[in-house]
Amino acid sequence: MQKLFTWLDTKKGFYIAISIISLLSAILRFIRITFPTSRVFDEVYSPAFAWKLLHHENYFDIHPVLAELPHSIGLLLFGDTPMGWRLGPFIWGIIFCWATAFVAYLLANRRLTGVIAALLVSLDTAFFVYGRTGLPDMFLLSQIALALTFFFLSMRVKSKTHALLSALVSGLFIGNVISTKWLGLAIFGVIWSWIIIFGLVALLKKRGKLTNTEVLLPRIKFYWYPILFFVLPFVVYFLWLIPMLGWQPTRTAFWGQIVWWHQSVWNYNTTLTATHPYSSKWWQWPFVIHPVLFFWEQADGGRRVINATGNVVLWWSGFVALIGTIPVLIRKFRPRILWLLVASLCFWLPWIKIGRIAFNYHYFETFFFEILLMSLILTYLADKPKWRPFIIAFFVMVFISFVLLYPEASGMFVPSKIPFVPFFFPY
Repeated sequence: MQKLFTWLDTKKGFYIAISIISLLSAILRFIRITFPTSRVFDEVYSPAFAWKLLHHENYFDIHPVLAELPHSIGLLLFGDTPMGWRLGPFIWGIIFCWATAFVAYLLANRRLTGVIAALLVSLDTAFFVYGRTGLPDMFLLSQIALALTFFFLSMRVKSKTHALLSALVSGLFIGNVISTKWLGLAIFGVIWSWIIIFGLVALLKKRGKLTNTEVLLPRIKFYWYPILFFVLPFVVYFLWLIPMLGWQPTRTAFWGQIVWWHQSVWNYNTTLTATHPYSSKWWQWPFVIHPVLFFWEQADGGRRVINATGNVVLWWSGFVALIGTIPVLIRKFRPRILWLLVASLCFWLPWIKIGRIAFNYHYFETFFFEILLMSLILTYLADKPKWRPFIIAFFVMVFISFVLLYPEASGMFVPSKIPFVPFFFPY
């Protein structure tokens, strides 16, 4: 076991492991990707709007243009078909796996942490479903992970020029995040909480009140921080409005369109009173109480189901890990752990006050940071020989949970004699 962990911590082991994980994940996601041939859940929106965008037709969406545009590659290759709707999210789901590995690796400065994070992401059944369905969530997650990858890279590279370029690319990806969904604005809390926390670390070290803690901040001049991590993302956001709103004959008309769209989206979200049978409350999400049912077909002697239930072992463990950070931080100041707690809450807590209907996929971003947290914890335990049996047992439980949920996450035919669990399928 020690030899395996040591090998996974090497450059060669890291790339081979991530390649195998992503390849197996891609194969499993691609099987039956065109089933069903009809649109499911919100596929009636994003791919349909992307098709209109490609054909210069008018449409109105409550999300910015990057909620649609990533579907273009599938639509251009396969047309307005199930493969066309789902190829884009499939590709971005695999990219998300790789990007998560790099985020975890750069966060912990351990390649083993990156391998663990990629494995956890690939074994979640909710990510599995959304990574093969025509929805924008995998693109949003991939942009968050890529923004953090280059953000952390700007701290790790030796060259200040490379640090500046990495910070620039991070700012561009932050712009993509807020250009996909407005909930992506929470990324500013994620980025700036890191800067504030490690700025405090630098100050405490300078005063001699903190030792043995690495100061991790982008290796760029401080005046670049607000430019690259605040101004630039909004410039990107503005530029992405152009293909959505179209070129107007006058400058006044174009600005009028921008104002009209923002007012319309704001009014829609703040006055929405519609209900949905698969909606859920913010406090239900960590416990996987009410997932989204994408498809249900009663077939001869069985059923075919696509249910976006998260891997219960992972989701429950992630929430326990998140709560567990509180006593850890009370005992000792750990900046990375504090940041992961803050980052998780940045995407989750706003939903307490948001009155419109919501779904368990609104917890994905928080769950992503829980995966990073679990990866750090598992890496720490992997260095302790007495805890290695626990790590093996944990991954066995995660794998069993994935296997049990896979048939009704992938549309596989399930015989009637195999019952479904009402707790996870409350429909």
